[in-house]
Amino acid sequence: MPDWIYTLPDDGITALVVAVVVGGDVLAAVFYRVVSHAWLPLDSARFLLDSYRLVVTLIALVLAFSLLQAQTNIRQIHAGLAQEASTFDLAIRELQRLDGQGVADLSTRLLDYGHAIATEEWPLLAHGQHSARRDGAYRELLRSADGLGGSTVALQSIYNDLLKNLGLVFVS
Repeated sequence: MPDWIYTLPDDGITALVVAVVVGGDVLAAVFYRVVSHAWLPLDSARFLLDSYRLVVTLIALVLAFSLLQAQTNIRQIHAGLAQEASTFDLAIRELQRLDGQGVADLSTRLLDYGHAIATEEWPLLAHGQHSARRDGAYRELLRSADGLGGSTVALQSIYNDLLKNLGLVFVS
């Protein structure tokens, strides 16, 4: 399906469906006046015209529902991606508030994991496959996060928030 269809607003989809129905009706009228009048009896020609209009209307309805469903799916994907990006950003901000030698390693592993999702996992998901590199990056990320921990209550709270955010993002 062409990509421009996914960017159509609801009004655009409605206009497309109306255009298909009207275009089909115009073609039916032209066919009725030019072709069928000369070769078919009047009753048969009208029956053929009514049948054609019914088929065009049903095709337009199926097209409308299909396009609306595709648009709904795209919007849900965009919402999920926005939530995931927000959680990544929140996790990076939490890491910036922590001190320690493992924080830099965890930041690097978090970025590596995000890169593995965007560059490997998503293209493979389009073909129904799964990225083993993403799984490995996730395991390494969790291992690095286990090594962190705060010595004060405030640092422990930040650490717990970080682990909570990592759990929200990385349970895919």
